[in-house]
Amino acid sequence: MIADDLASQLGRHLGDPVAFRDAPVRLGGGFFTDNYVFRLTNRTEPWDGHLVARLFPTSAPDLLARREA
Repeated sequence: MIADDLASQLGRHLGDPVAFRDAPVRLGGGFFTDNYVFRLTNRTEPWDGHLVARLFPTSAPDLLARREA
């Protein structure tokens, strides 16, 4: 499930468990990516607003994420 995987990865990055204020919801669009918008609970800037996760498939061309960033 995307919410569990995303919470796990964000928890590793942020250094503690995370909880969702608004659970991830899939957005439309995205040629290569699946895009999800969500909000976290009890966070300060820049993590306190709406956030978007862009998930690239393993079949995406090498360095695509870096080029798009």
